[in-house]
Amino acid sequence: MLFSSIFAPTSTIAPKSYLLILLAAFGLMAPPALGENPVLPNRPLAPASEIRIAAAELAPHAGQLLPEQGWVPRVLALALIEHGYAPHIQFMPFRRALSSAQQGKVEAIAPLYKSPAREAYLLFSDPLGVSATALFYRRAHPVHFERIQDLAGLKVAVMRGARVSDDFDSFAQLVRVEVTSYEQQVRMLMAGRVDAIVGEEFVVRAMIERQYRLADHDIVQAPSPVALQAMYVGVAKSAIGAQEKLVAINAGVAKLAASGVLQSVLAEYGIHYDQGRLSPRPLPPMEAGDPGEH
Repeated sequence: MLFSSIFAPTSTIAPKSYLLILLAAFGLMAPPALGENPVLPNRPLAPASEIRIAAAELAPHAGQLLPEQGWVPRVLALALIEHGYAPHIQFMPFRRALSSAQQGKVEAIAPLYKSPAREAYLLFSDPLGVSATALFYRRAHPVHFERIQDLAGLKVAVMRGARVSDDFDSFAQLVRVEVTSYEQQVRMLMAGRVDAIVGEEFVVRAMIERQYRLADHDIVQAPSPVALQAMYVGVAKSAIGAQEKLVAINAGVAKLAASGVLQSVLAEYGIHYDQGRLSPRPLPPMEAGDPGEH
């Protein structure tokens, strides 16, 4: 008991000490400065400020079933914790994630590409990494692709509203088929309803590997990328302390990259990091005689 311990008879505590203990016990005296007394009060650390971050199912970057929800949530947690922030990831369809950030329902969204329209309501971080937007086709019906003009006359499935590059977006000689999910994209390609699909290479590869066994080489990724695009964190301009949150994200991720932690985390998700460029692990070697080999 607090009172019995304070008032227990003893011959070793001076009267002045009784007064100091009583004042401290009832909160009437500030704790001693560091160095004045070796026994310091046990005070809980201030709780981290929560940042609500919207994310779509974009394995291996982010996903509810991925280890630690993917490398992007994991990196953001490591980057922000020492700045006093704790990210809370809320998974939702990508278009709803954008509207949630625009309406101030979340403080940030990640990962995403930068565009002039999004810059109207988001502050963009430094790039988390640069990945390829790639073209995929069926091995039985190969598509030669080195430049945009090679796609003339082909039916190509793309994500609705997605921006790829100025050359690709303005090329009117291909037939664009807009879809609402990467899964729909892959299903259309497997069914032969389109000649090719264009999408972020890691997300498309993950979808194929998990759903349709990419290792069987039914679907092939073209060697030349359609575009290279950086992935970012977008902080809602309407968020309280938006600029401070952005500074914390940039400083934290930069520190992780400089220390090698970022590279190690990415490697756990099968991603190689080289000066900002993200590249996937190589596909298994193709056996001689596979259909469509040239």
